[in-house]
Formats: sequence, structure tokens, C-alpha cells
Amino acid sequence: MWQEISIGFLFGIALFYLGRMVYRQFTKKEGCGEGCGCSSASAVSMEEIEKKLKADKRFEKVKSE
Repeated sequence: MWQEISIGFLFGIALFYLGRMVYRQFTKKEGCGEGCGCSSASAVSMEEIEKKLKADKRFEKVKSE
């Protein structure tokens, strides 16, 4: 008897978790759209990435070869 109750409880938790994931996927409207939690305001521009790559000495070695 207690085994059926515990399995039912675990099944209920799993259904709640899956339902929550589906709900969050369809209700989240800002950010990159992948459900990762990022926002479009915190996106890094390509210019910033290029500056960091140019400042990195290891990148210059690979680029010159």
C-alpha cells in the first residue's frame, strides 16, 4: 500500500515539473527565446566581442598562422 502511494506521489511531482516547464516555455516572451532566462537588454554586441578577441594575445597567434 505505501509503495503505491509513494510511486503516485513521485509521479505527481514529475507531472508538476513537466507542466511547469511547458508553462514557462510558452509564457516567457523576452530574451533570446530559448528559455535560458537571459534578457535582450543584457545581450553583448558584436563590437564588444571583437574588442575582447583583439585584446587576447592567443587570438592574434592563431589569426597570423
